[in-house]
Amino acid sequence: SISPDVPLTNDPCVEPPPNVCLDKGVYMFEFTVPVSDESYMVVYQRCCRNNSIVNIVDPQDTGVSFTVTISPLAQSICNNSPVFNDLPPAVICGNKPFVFDHSAADQDGHSIVYEFCAPLDGGGTNGIFGNPGNVNDCGGVNPDVFNCPPPYDPIIFKLPDFNAQIPLGAAANLLIDANSGLMTGSPMNTGQYVVGVCIKEYLN
Repeated sequence: SISPDVPLTNDPCVEPPPNVCLDKGVYMFEFTVPVSDESYMVVYQRCCRNNSIVNIVDPQDTGVSFTVTISPLAQSICNNSPVFNDLPPAVICGNKPFVFDHSAADQDGHSIVYEFCAPLDGGGTNGIFGNPGNVNDCGGVNPDVFNCPPPYDPIIFKLPDFNAQIPLGAAANLLIDANSGLMTGSPMNTGQYVVGVCIKEYLN
């Protein structure tokens, strides 16, 4: 299901730019696989990103791979994945302290560790914008993941000003608490940025 017009920010002092919108898509399905001594990986891939993004190389030809790995241990104990409690704001105010609770809930009560990470690339512009190729191949806008196995490459940040650990630049001092998921910082420069947050789940 698609939820249109998701709020861009929860800060009443921020006036979002005109003609900017955010939709949230929720895809639900049930799929049964046998317990295995190897890991399963669930993948969703799509290209591409806004060309106006300032902290990565060639954003218009850079897609995304969202993944979750189901280890043999997770299969054997019928583990549930953590779920983020809230969507991060799409628009934040420059030159103002920023605080966001990026925590996740785990119904099994396992430990969760938070960290900044480089999002994974996925797909490309094959078959669109006049480019040759098929939209469903690994370099297409909608890759067929069964034909595009991992590992997936991380996106390329514009070094040295940006990387996965300083996605808004060093001056923004963007931090995430490894134990609580609380994200803080003071963004300074106007622009669109990619920020990646990964969670790792631990038993005992």
